[in-house]
Amino acid sequence: HAQYRRVLYSRGLFYDSDQVWRLMGATVLNGENDTSNEFLTIDDAQKVNTFALSTSLGRLSMWSLNRDYQCGSNVGTKADTVSFCSGLKQSDGEYAQVLAQGLTGIPGTLVDYSEAWKDTDSTVSYKKWDSASGMRQGTRS
Repeated sequence: HAQYRRVLYSRGLFYDSDQVWRLMGATVLNGENDTSNEFLTIDDAQKVNTFALSTSLGRLSMWSLNRDYQCGSNVGTKADTVSFCSGLKQSDGEYAQVLAQGLTGIPGTLVDYSEAWKDTDSTVSYKKWDSASGMRQGTRS
């Protein structure tokens, strides 16, 4: 937070502490990590949620929703755990529920940028083809 605030200040963006928190986000890995003895428990997720609420953190997400359930008895390796389940005792969807408590927003909202990428005469970087203008082959401007 402090480092990011210094970067913003160096660029003439004088945000207060609360504004900087709203610009930032965090992504947690729910459950067992692929690094030995690293994991995020449900209690840890509650602490992350409390922190996000107390700082007005701009975004909170987790990796990954497909891991948000307890592993069954057929999980064979640590790689399977990291990919397909949390590796810890939990109820289905519990991490998502705990992390989302008190937060607003709609997860997975997509922004339609299709209109932003349409060229117009004023934004195109080269002259558009015009059969009446007699442009030579290979001409770009």
